[in-house]
Amino acid sequence: MGMYEVKVSIIIPVYNKEKYIRKTLESVVSQTFTDYEVIIINDGSTDNSLSIIEEFSQKYKQIQVYTIPNGGVSNARNVGLKYAKGEWIQFLDGDDYLALDSLEYINNKFKETNFDILHYQLYEIYDLDNIHPKEGKLEEKCINVKDGVNLDDFKQLQGMKFAMNAKFLNSNKIRFYDSDQIHEDVYFTVILKSLATKIFFTSKIIYFYDRTRSSSITHIDNEKENYKLFCIYLIRAYNWMVANKKDLSLFNMHAIYYMVKFIGHDEFKGYGDLFYNDNYYLKNRKVSLKWRIIYFFYKHKSLHPLFNFLFNQKWLRKIVRG
Repeated sequence: MGMYEVKVSIIIPVYNKEKYIRKTLESVVSQTFTDYEVIIINDGSTDNSLSIIEEFSQKYKQIQVYTIPNGGVSNARNVGLKYAKGEWIQFLDGDDYLALDSLEYINNKFKETNFDILHYQLYEIYDLDNIHPKEGKLEEKCINVKDGVNLDDFKQLQGMKFAMNAKFLNSNKIRFYDSDQIHEDVYFTVILKSLATKIFFTSKIIYFYDRTRSSSITHIDNEKENYKLFCIYLIRAYNWMVANKKDLSLFNMHAIYYMVKFIGHDEFKGYGDLFYNDNYYLKNRKVSLKWRIIYFFYKHKSLHPLFNFLFNQKWLRKIVRG
């Protein structure tokens, strides 16, 4: 197995999750698959989280606990990656939980496909009677990026809904941008998706995201500030790609998707400048005509007034974003 001592490393950053962490850990230690390690990064919790974590670590030998000064979830995840010895990686927040056959299913798919990332179904929980998939149900398929991709597939690749090949992560030195602001995972996930060559999509229920908790790092009331922070991380990801001499083709495909999603917001206009000189999408017949037309409009600054006028028509915006 070489440097890999177990099949999977589950990395759980924890900061003041005493109300939720027990259920999170129970979903892990009750898995049908057992060749795993749990790396818990206690991010300077001031509540009873650590006591609960230590209770589990004393009972289950797979659980390792590291306490660090509070530095935010991105730093905690990076620390977890430093200690990980699994062939593939699963992040789990300290207030979410996994379906009990999740690890067994993902490991079987890893053996079958040797994926770089496995993109699974995320279910949001509002209450016991209100559980539904986020952003619709996924179509099960495996994409080999070298064979070409359709930008519509990338619309499904949002958020931290991944299991990841550790060799792929480490060989590309992909890590989180050290920040505790919202959208801190955008930097990591955009780079991850831009460099992956084999992506497996599954409709299998894997991860439950608890929306009942009152506080969430992913929430902000000021929409303008929300978009601004999002775009800041996209630009930081772009700068990392350029500095590390990475192919920008797939990165720019994500850029088109976000460009449409955020159209009309001033914060995003500067991001569009990053790929004005890239003709990849106009020439690539594997990119659908709809997206090539959108790119053509946005590429030519002289057409922006018309572009913005068209996107102010609700019926057209609905078609394009659909």
